Amino acid sequence: MSLKNSVFVFVAVGLFALPISLCAAPQIKVDSADFDVGVVREDNVSKVKHSFLVMNTGDSALSIISVRPGCGCTTAGFDSVIMPGKTGRINVEVNTEHFPEGEFQKRISVTSNAEKKTPYTLIIRGMKRNIISSEPETIHFYAGKGPDTGVTILLKTDRKDFSVTGVTFSPNQTNEPLDWRSSIPLAFSFTKMPDTVKAKPSDSKNSAPAEPVVSIYKLKIPNSPTSRDDLYGQIVIGTNLSEKPEFKISSMIEAVKP
Repeated sequence: MSLKNSVFVFVAVGLFALPISLCAAPQIKVDSADFDVGVVREDNVSKVKHSFLVMNTGDSALSIISVRPGCGCTTAGFDSVIMPGKTGRINVEVNTEHFPEGEFQKRISVTSNAEKKTPYTLIIRGMKRNIISSEPETIHFYAGKGPDTGVTILLKTDRKDFSVTGVTFSPNQTNEPLDWRSSIPLAFSFTKMPDTVKAKPSDSKNSAPAEPVVSIYKLKIPNSPTSRDDLYGQIVIGTNLSEKPEFKISSMIEAVKP
């Protein structure tokens, strides 16, 4: 073979091989990037876990560079290298202990060497059901004179025969003397509201059990605690429930300005 023909063959082979090499890249695919864990009940579990299945549909090794949850309540572990055609896992754990009542959604950003360099987003969501929830979720007192300086709080629970045993305002730690930091007992009235939500019976034996009736109670604190300065703390509500003997609501007392 002449030198000219050899060069032609070499160039031709290189041209045919070039597109193949350029196509050899890792590809990331997740079985379900948006996962709903369902209802998370406070009395049953505080941490929910899920494993996202990550598939490499490309032609070279997929490297997971980082997995970054959007908040401190979420942690993640992962397989750092996934070979072509293989499946790895990203294990996510969400601590729901301090979540308020209602829906939650947490995002996790996944960075890899996949062909598309933009981070891949995973979502884990659910519904938190607390033993007791309140409306409002924070309390603001105005420490003025008169009978209307207090607040009304609606407490919601599916526990039967629920009652309140005491209410105090507990200030946060300050540099004030000890007696100023001690809890302040509060007068209150407590009444049950008429039930407006009824549990729906199951349509079949295979359906999920019906949600229990949520009862609403009105807790009225007629007068604000007195304070010479603005004071932050918590309303501590004692209950007759062994699994939730105290229920706390973030609170502030706004002092009377001269």
